[in-house]
Amino acid sequence: NNTMKPNTIASSNAIATGLATSGTTSNWAMKLTSASENFALTNDFGSFHVIPDSYTKVATYPSNTTSTSGVQVKSTYAVYASQTQPADSYTGKVKYTIVHPANASTPTKSIEDVKYMQDFKTMSVADRNAIIATMQDSTVYTLIDNRDNKTYQIAKLKDGNVWMAENLDLGRTELTTDLTSANTNLSTAVTASTFNSWKKTTGSGTYDAGEYISVSGTDATSGTSYGTLYNYYAASAGTITGSSNSKNASYDICPAGWRLPTGGSSGEFQALYAQYNSNALMRAPIENSGAAFALAGYFYDAAPASQESFGIYCSSTRFNDSNMHSLYLGTSNVNPASYGGRGNGYTIRCVAK
Repeated sequence: NNTMKPNTIASSNAIATGLATSGTTSNWAMKLTSASENFALTNDFGSFHVIPDSYTKVATYPSNTTSTSGVQVKSTYAVYASQTQPADSYTGKVKYTIVHPANASTPTKSIEDVKYMQDFKTMSVADRNAIIATMQDSTVYTLIDNRDNKTYQIAKLKDGNVWMAENLDLGRTELTTDLTSANTNLSTAVTASTFNSWKKTTGSGTYDAGEYISVSGTDATSGTSYGTLYNYYAASAGTITGSSNSKNASYDICPAGWRLPTGGSSGEFQALYAQYNSNALMRAPIENSGAAFALAGYFYDAAPASQESFGIYCSSTRFNDSNMHSLYLGTSNVNPASYGGRGNGYTIRCVAK
């Protein structure tokens, strides 16, 4: 269902799980057949049934019996395809787990069950906690941003939070999908054409219009690509405007289920740095017990500059009316409670909500 191809299917005609046989929304269903021996099917899975979105017991085998090799349960899938559904190659994923004994606890989800960045928005608190618990330290995992199908590495860092392990790069390729609350951390939609119009070749240092510039290159120490630089109007999805603004950024262009980190002396950047406590570890690759931050530079009224000299990362926290708190990372120093002008273009590193 939610793993169907998102770059061509709008939210209004997404393939859903269910039993509908008419209308504008396509639907998948499944049924099971005990092809051999005497499996007992649960919850009416012997006929077409809604595909569960969490672990559900679908079949059991009698206790105190000895099975033989070749025991089978057959899965059958059916789809109602709406005439308005865009033609494409649709794929889904169903995971079956064999549990022994029969009264064993239901398995919890793991990070391997997650495909999209946006899945962190739709999953339950229990699943989220279970998934984070399965994530290994100093290990990167790869998820897809369903707005442009770009893959990102993520990791559970030493502060216990799940962070993007590379810089946001939304806008490097032209968007065809609108930014909505279903795919982006915002409340009011930003159309793809509006977001695309913010892309510039040089910055102009403005507070009142969106600007972003994609930067080529890779940080020599962390191995992380520079990504894209955003002024605060763009970073906040157009919600923080003007050179005199007393609000924090409640919304931003991070994927749904993710957000800008908090800044300042009690913010998440400060807490993260307290766990690494050195410039070297903040820039070291994840597999080397680092945080993989990059010196991506900035832009102001010119083309991007200072790549491999410093990196400035946006937070959601106001510093004063014309500046936001940020993480500053230089070649030898770190200030996790720094600040920067909101008209400049800086880097974004999102944290899971």
